[in-house]
Amino acid sequence: MEHEKLMTVEEIHDFGIKIVLEQLTLDGHQIVSYCPDLGTNPQIVVVMGGQLSLILVRTGVYPNAGTLKSDNIKQRLLDQGRKHKALCYFASVEIVNAFGKNEEEMARPVRGNGFYAAFEGLEFLGGNNSPDSAN
Repeated sequence: MEHEKLMTVEEIHDFGIKIVLEQLTLDGHQIVSYCPDLGTNPQIVVVMGGQLSLILVRTGVYPNAGTLKSDNIKQRLLDQGRKHKALCYFASVEIVNAFGKNEEEMARPVRGNGFYAAFEGLEFLGGNNSPDSAN
């Protein structure tokens, strides 16, 4: 265990984005763009049901799911959504070290290990249309 390399914050963030991208693709949505940069919001731009949508992704490591901590970030996303006539969503992802035998090991994001991921879908934040038009 002393030689294991932990994932960086950036790698954890990118991993979560890829989980959301995979689900969006499986659901048949058209990915317009994505950016794994921590300072870029939204991370994903997608067309769902003909509606442009902006998705903010946050990834946490067990026992914490990704959270939207800043109302300022949410407000800026909503402002972008209004500007582009887009719906806005939040995606919370949690990853768990699949090889962890106890709570402490499950919370260690070891690079190269297998992971379990929890992603329960998109949370509607707002936009010009109702969220039903995007599903």
